[in-house]
Amino acid sequence: MKTPADTPLSPVAGVETVLLAAPRGFCAGVEMAIKALAWMVRAFEPPVYCYHEIVHNQLVVKRFEESGVIFVDDIADVPAGRPIMLSAHGSAPEVVAAARAQGGYVVDAVCPLVTKVHHEVKRAPRRATRSSTSVTKVTKRRSARWRSLPTTSIASNLAGRLPR
Repeated sequence: MKTPADTPLSPVAGVETVLLAAPRGFCAGVEMAIKALAWMVRAFEPPVYCYHEIVHNQLVVKRFEESGVIFVDDIADVPAGRPIMLSAHGSAPEVVAAARAQGGYVVDAVCPLVTKVHHEVKRAPRRATRSSTSVTKVTKRRSARWRSLPTTSIASNLAGRLPR
């Protein structure tokens, strides 16, 4: 089955040669999320909702929008009973709970590597000694990854000091 990411790009005016580095493409977590959302588009009547953009690739996002996916930044924007996918970037536990409370089919497409980071952040305080470490989140302030990390485990963060 072809997914939106498999469709070749149209030529761009004035570009004669494009060199691609190898390896290229999406990581396994992103590929899984794209395939899962493509399945949802086929399995459910439109619209299908996705909490945040599924991936950081505007071409992929645009193609999903054209196939009836609506990307939302708030679970409250999803009508009760509608199918929703939680993006590959991860979602805070309260977002996952809110999505499940909507009563529709929920697919949590979080990347396994993001899940591992969440797990390690939760474990860090239990493993730390008095003179040991704190966990510091360094990412874009408004990114989904930032919002989905467990904040109760964070002893320090630099987000207020980072450029937007």
